[in-house]
Amino acid sequence: MALALKFRGVVVGLAALLCALAPLAPVSRAAAHANLVAADPAPNAVLDISPGRVVLKFTEEISPNFSDISVLDTLGDRVDKKDAAVLPNDPVSIAVSLPELPKGSYTVSWRNLSNIDGHAVRGSYAFSIGVPVVAPPALQAPLLQSPAQPYLRWGMLIGAMGFFAAISFRLLVLTPALAGQSSDTARKATGRVVARLGRGFGLLFVAASLGLLLTQAAVAGDVSLLKLAMLHDPLVGAICDPEEVWQMTDEMLAAQAEWLPQYADEIEKAEARLADHAANGTGVKTMDGFRGVARIATESAS
Repeated sequence: MALALKFRGVVVGLAALLCALAPLAPVSRAAAHANLVAADPAPNAVLDISPGRVVLKFTEEISPNFSDISVLDTLGDRVDKKDAAVLPNDPVSIAVSLPELPKGSYTVSWRNLSNIDGHAVRGSYAFSIGVPVVAPPALQAPLLQSPAQPYLRWGMLIGAMGFFAAISFRLLVLTPALAGQSSDTARKATGRVVARLGRGFGLLFVAASLGLLLTQAAVAGDVSLLKLAMLHDPLVGAICDPEEVWQMTDEMLAAQAEWLPQYADEIEKAEARLADHAANGTGVKTMDGFRGVARIATESAS
């Protein structure tokens, strides 16, 4: 009996390890994510006249709130009309309008979030008008974008492994081992200890995941990661719907604009959206005497 329990414990441990590592394993780009399949203008195209817009098509339906296109000139200045939007009749495509552009090379930089698998993808390519294409310089990304990244990734790994291991140990090892025990108190006490360990590891995984999203958002200036981090926060996700999270993000960006230069473009958009809400009364309804997102008659805990 003891040998069988030991063997079962080894098997459960290996299974828990594989379950924890599975989400972290690399996935083929051909099998997942909203990858670019068509573009107009096409990559490396040399055009005779300025196009009216840039249209990108992806392999999967993309989220309108987390997808964007920027068109930059050779100096890195943005030249599009900043009106990127997913096409209403084609949810796998996104377009941005262009003014009349002079001759020269331009870079299309895009990012998206798949509505199918929830993965974010970004990329860029160049086209030109009336002159040969000048490809943008390749930038070498740093191995670590923040000193906190390795600790957060280890926290995610340890949290996932510990959570699955605690569940597997309780179901497949502890419960059968204590089935013949006469003391019900001992069984319950041991079960509570294992359950607390599982919850602790689960909270570690959630906290490390949120920390990693916030770190990536701060370093890259990517507001889509910032919104995702807020949406995945347990308290915010429990009491706010997505529209309230989007408005809350806009309010935070506008209030802290002085300290967030990496979000300059997004802050401009956020301020425009807030002004539009104020003018048209389309924002989230708030409690009397409160500014910002504050829901009426919402109680998060008793």
